[in-house]
This record gives sequence, C-alpha cells and structure tokens, in this order.
Amino acid sequence: MKIFIGAFLAIATIITPSIIAAQTGLSGANRNDFVESTFKGCFQSQTSDPRNREVKTATLAQYCLCFSNEMADGLSPEEAQLIAKMQSATPSIQLLAREVSKRCASKN
Repeated sequence: MKIFIGAFLAIATIITPSIIAAQTGLSGANRNDFVESTFKGCFQSQTSDPRNREVKTATLAQYCLCFSNEMADGLSPEEAQLIAKMQSATPSIQLLAREVSKRCASKN
C-alpha cells in the first residue's frame, strides 16, 4: 500500500515557534504540541490527496501518528524552532522526513 506524503513544509508551517525541549528529540508539552499539530497537518494533507482515495482513513491516521511521533523523536528542539520560525526545513530535516515517511508507510 502506498501512502503519498505531502510536502513537509505544509506540515511544518503549523508548528508553533514555542517548541523547545530536551537536547535530543522533543519532550513534554512541547512534544505533545508538535505531535498534535504535525498530525493534524499530515492528516489533512493525506486525506485531501486524490492519490490516497483508496486508502482507508484509519490507515492514513496510523501513518500520520507514526510520522508525527517519529519526527518528534528525530528533531532537536533547535530544528523544530527553526522550522517554526522560518516555515521551512533544512536539507537534513527534509531527509529525516523522507526516511520517517518511508518507515511509517511500510508499517501500514
């Protein structure tokens, strides 16, 4: 089953600038905020993508939950803040997003 991930920047634009946490990965309330906002952006993007017409809503939700959590695990607080401030992703963040997307899509 193929899930088509929309541009990471579309998801990143809804992340609040207040995301600051531990040195590796996000934690606490900031992690929760990141996961929630990233999930919402991912789910909206995935459900509106015509290429996902045949994919069950529950499958898309599982994918987005996986993507949101793994991104929160892989981003430093500084990277999350950079995304929020610049509304863009560095090449290393884009690479992380592609890797996470592949892993999460393969689970569904």
